[in-house]
Amino acid sequence: MRLHTTFYNFSIEYVFTLPSLRRNLTRDFNTEKKMMTKNKICWAILGAGRIANAFAKDFPLMQNAALVAVASSDKERASNFAKEYNIPKTLSHEELYNSDEIDAVYIATTHNFHFEQALKCLQDRKAVLCEKPITVNDAEFK
Repeated sequence: MRLHTTFYNFSIEYVFTLPSLRRNLTRDFNTEKKMMTKNKICWAILGAGRIANAFAKDFPLMQNAALVAVASSDKERASNFAKEYNIPKTLSHEELYNSDEIDAVYIATTHNFHFEQALKCLQDRKAVLCEKPITVNDAEFK
């Protein structure tokens, strides 16, 4: 199933392939309304490695979007990353998942964590951009 949403010239495509995700990810109207009334989509990066650097470097080219947080399992690495790219907040993974200020998350961790992290973000009503496989084996996918 594909859902396509456009926010102020910024487009997000949600792709749900797992039946369990479809049941759990009905976006409530209040969350959608909050995102539509803001001037910008608030993004966070989950992970602070090489791929995250490429995303953060190009982020200023995006219109109607703000990079507001970075989360990493290594607090010092997240802090250094935030300073380099002028990102206002460093968060733990749980703080990122629970934040009402974040609309979308770019997952930049190693692929073995993608399924768990993408699922947690989606369950907490965040759009997800994950460029690598969502699972590493058939069992996770099922």
